[in-house]
Amino acid sequence: MSDSGTRPLDTGSAGPRESSGGSLETASAALFSLGVLAGIVELFYRPFLFAPVGLVIVLSGALTGSKHRRLGFVAILVLALCFVIGAAIAVWRSRALY
Repeated sequence: MSDSGTRPLDTGSAGPRESSGGSLETASAALFSLGVLAGIVELFYRPFLFAPVGLVIVLSGALTGSKHRRLGFVAILVLALCFVIGAAIAVWRSRALY
């Protein structure tokens, strides 16, 4: 007799969980990317306006998923560096900060 008759049947219940987790991870990566975009925009245009918005976007991405932690770390670094550099440039050129 063969052992193939004693194998448990795959019900496919892991499929939907993996796909929904994958879509949450994709949404998390998209939010991190939007945070990086907000950091780049704040470098050139009103840093005190876009920094809080970018921070909220990155934090919501961090709460959404945990697979892309490095991208979240990079997004926070980009936000912080662009905020400091953008604020310094705005003060130096006497432009509006917010």
